[in-house]
Amino acid sequence: MTLLSKQVRDSRGHNSVGKADVQPRHSIDLVWWVIAGLFSVAALRLPEVTGFDLGTRELVCQAGLFLGGLVVGAYRPRRAWRWALAGFLAVGLSDFAHLGSQSHLPELEFHDMLSHLTHGVPDWALHTLPVLVGAYVGAFLRRESLD
Repeated sequence: MTLLSKQVRDSRGHNSVGKADVQPRHSIDLVWWVIAGLFSVAALRLPEVTGFDLGTRELVCQAGLFLGGLVVGAYRPRRAWRWALAGFLAVGLSDFAHLGSQSHLPELEFHDMLSHLTHGVPDWALHTLPVLVGAYVGAFLRRESLD
């Protein structure tokens, strides 16, 4: 916790400067960015663990992405688009980490990695659409439950 000054009205209605304990919002948002990214990566890796056929795997993956976005959007409804962006970044980093763990990485040249990037970005964007929809649905449900 940090001490920040804030204006306070006293009993006579005059403004005075006082100290208040305020927790920085950036640390809380960083935690939710990480949670949203982890939900996305887990939803993409979940079908690999199950023994379903290809169609069912894709359905499980998309449902997991939607539910992850729904949960995060419900808990942090302001600027829900952030959670899709967090998922996009996490999926991209996960994909590059997976590529980096391959034994043939030293053999890859710059244009090979650039090709991997240009082919991966549309897939990452498509996988973040369910997160975006889920986040906005979660934010909408949260706002409706407060009204």
